Amino acid sequence: MRSCVYAAALLVLLAGVSAPEPLAAQLTPRPARNGALVEGGIASIKIDGYALATLANLASSLWGETGRFSGAGTGNLARFETGSTSGYGELHGSFALSSDRRNISVIRADAGGGAYRGEASSQYGEASLTLGRSSATGAAAGWLDVGVGRVDATSTRNTSHARIAGSIRSGWAMVGADAGVLATGSTRYSEAAIHAQLAPFGSDASGITRVVIGGDGGIRSSAESKGRRAWAMAVATVRLVGPVSMVGYAGAQPPDPTRGTLGAAFTSIGLRVALGPSGATRASPVIPAVSEATSVSAVADDGRRMISVVLANARTVDIMGDFTSWLPVPMTRSTSGKWQLRIPLDEGSHRLEVRADSGSWVPAPGLPVAADEFGGSVGILVVQ
Repeated sequence: MRSCVYAAALLVLLAGVSAPEPLAAQLTPRPARNGALVEGGIASIKIDGYALATLANLASSLWGETGRFSGAGTGNLARFETGSTSGYGELHGSFALSSDRRNISVIRADAGGGAYRGEASSQYGEASLTLGRSSATGAAAGWLDVGVGRVDATSTRNTSHARIAGSIRSGWAMVGADAGVLATGSTRYSEAAIHAQLAPFGSDASGITRVVIGGDGGIRSSAESKGRRAWAMAVATVRLVGPVSMVGYAGAQPPDPTRGTLGAAFTSIGLRVALGPSGATRASPVIPAVSEATSVSAVADDGRRMISVVLANARTVDIMGDFTSWLPVPMTRSTSGKWQLRIPLDEGSHRLEVRADSGSWVPAPGLPVAADEFGGSVGILVVQ
């Protein structure tokens, strides 16, 4: 019964981010380093053409980055009310075409597959190229994505896609959109989608967001297509205590012909636990903290502030934080020897890290240090 495989595939996609990968990097509330998530919950799901089913699921995600290489894996195990089980997993790997993190151009490979009690199975593989760039602050990004692959679901078919996309960020809100064409076998589709995310209550004293609300919606058209052509879904994450959050999904997903999954309507609620960076202990800071070594100016006429960091012996300094969407931004050395960056910065507490001479990322010197939800530590800059 391949519908069970499709159900597990849908849930593992929901447990991740349904937006394209470059946009996912912009939307996902996590720093760009190693980490993991485990999520478990219950769901009610009606797959297109099949009856309504209730199931319990356990999903996990693991990601990491070394130099220009990054990878991620997701897995899901679902047990239906009938006692049947299914599993689905995906692997993703990419190589950045530039060491400049503002250049988000990558070569990417994806593969996934699943099975229902070892009887029915589904698998796909895909290679893609993304060419794009983010602004220096990470507030805006645009890219073109093309790829080819092969899927084996109800039949074995070649697949391809081409999309153009972009995103903008302002404060605690982010929105992105994409449009393109995709093909599977002899069938061609045109589609467009919009993705949004909002942290309406900002962050707590340690810089961690309490509530994150996101949503996706889109349309697809094709003379040969069947099932839903318009779709929308929403997800909300509420941090409860420490690394534990409650997460809920509701809405409908379209079929994904490049993965061989069917469309479905669903509701789901569960718990998510953020784990440390691959179980490894983070390296100790290599930059000593110096009293008052990091400061921020009052807001200027152009609406921006100047962040200043004192690192006397550094040849280059980069900074990243929640105000750069966790994308590294180079700082400029002033005549006084301070490293500086002029950037829009709202009042409140902000998390940030710096690195000298392309070394380790550490809390900015002279700031209070707080643990983050990924087992590391960040500096807390309070802007008044």
